[in-house]
Amino acid sequence: MLMGVQRMRMMESIEAVGDLNKMMGNRVRRLHKHVEILTTADPEELLRWLDRLTVLVQNACRYPELVPTAADLALEAYPHSERRGASAYWQPTFNLLRHALAGSGHPTQEVQVLNRLGQQHRLQSELEPALSHHQEALNLAYHLEESQWLAQTNWHLAEAYRFQRQFDLARNHALQAWQFWQETDAEPERWRGAVANTLGIIAASQKDYETAAVYFEQARATHLQLNLPIEVGRNLLNLGWVAMEQKELERARVCYEMALEWVGDNTADKIPILNNIGSLYVAQEQYQQALQTFYEAEHLLSQTKIQPLRQAEVTHNIAYALLNLEQWEQAIAVAQKAAGYWEALAEPVQLSSLLSILARASAAHGEREEALASYDRALALVETLPDQQKWRQTLQEWRQALSDNL
Repeated sequence: MLMGVQRMRMMESIEAVGDLNKMMGNRVRRLHKHVEILTTADPEELLRWLDRLTVLVQNACRYPELVPTAADLALEAYPHSERRGASAYWQPTFNLLRHALAGSGHPTQEVQVLNRLGQQHRLQSELEPALSHHQEALNLAYHLEESQWLAQTNWHLAEAYRFQRQFDLARNHALQAWQFWQETDAEPERWRGAVANTLGIIAASQKDYETAAVYFEQARATHLQLNLPIEVGRNLLNLGWVAMEQKELERARVCYEMALEWVGDNTADKIPILNNIGSLYVAQEQYQQALQTFYEAEHLLSQTKIQPLRQAEVTHNIAYALLNLEQWEQAIAVAQKAAGYWEALAEPVQLSSLLSILARASAAHGEREEALASYDRALALVETLPDQQKWRQTLQEWRQALSDNL
């Protein structure tokens, strides 16, 4: 009797695998034929489609024979999801795939899944697990001795270290990525653009804006040649950022307007562009227009699962615009919300900047003790940071001026 039950369960399992395999095949064919679903669907349709797809992949992880097909499906669908700001939907799925692939004899897929998992942690500003996953992928890639996976993984490490503001490490890994891409025929042109963009951001973050502009132009030229509109839009956003830092505001405006045209209705990429356009209005002291633009970016944030960093940046900028419009109570409330975001992201410099906004709004509203406490918190955050001496001095001067007026 027991043998009969075991046989029945085994037959049910075989049938389930067969049905799921058929579904997987249909979904793979649909993916190849209808990628536009991921690129053009409205947000609700996109999320419904992704829900069905991720559930299918997660179910397949229960059956070892389906895991390679499931991994291929997830890896092909993910970049389109990321461009729509829906990358976070894949994190549980890639976690399952990572464990399902471990020791399964499919190391190239394992490398790719680890890198995507690390990328998702990076986009959520969870940098320690991001680096851990990428390092694990790099160890596997060295065992494979294939330049393609060594190049890809070094680029991901460069991005993670860039987010961590370890710019020397980031640059080294980016240059290693480029060296390995020279040794492979696997889409080197596309990755040339990615590496150039990363090197540009590293240079701009270290205030080497001329070098940054050269890299961003290289990236844009590559992505134009490959007809990758979202990437072109991102490169134009970065060129606008460099122009703003060089006080070339008209050139920045042109770059941002062009960037909006290239990204189209892509919500995830419109948000940072609108945020920077708002900052451009701030630089021109047009605070009401800035506030309206920041609110537009905030509205788009509510429509998509976006990385917390964007939420913090936009909320921070809304608080700053409200401060300059002398809307003290609103500025205080929004600044307190933004402070929570920066605390969660463990960003001491940005948090100190936000606390200075809170301090000035509190002082203007007659809350002097609260203002002094905010300045003290801000100073404590940057006290041990060697590259923030000028900012620390500014904070000290503002605090002293407030203290003298008590």
